[in-house]
Amino acid sequence: MILKEKQYLRLKLENGPEVINFLIAPECVKDLLVGGAWLDYSILQVWCTCMHRLCIETNKSNVFGFLDPTNLSFKSKSTMNIEPFKSYIRTRLRDMNKVCYLAPFLME
Repeated sequence: MILKEKQYLRLKLENGPEVINFLIAPECVKDLLVGGAWLDYSILQVWCTCMHRLCIETNKSNVFGFLDPTNLSFKSKSTMNIEPFKSYIRTRLRDMNKVCYLAPFLME
């Protein structure tokens, strides 16, 4: 997919009826892929969801998958018992059967 200048990437989102169009400018896509841009958590979720759908649409869904970082939130759960976290990661990796890249999740 090649985007020309002043052309926007149209993303299909499965949200409420109030969300009709979601567009990302090519400059923003470039910053996300090669730049040092930082994103708000909700924008990052939308980006990951759209990238995942794009992989499925282009028959590349076997490339990677996503773990939901909210299921790994240590702030909302007791850190005394780490088994639920380990179980979630094991189950997702087994069910997805895809390459997994671990990256830090930075959120205050």
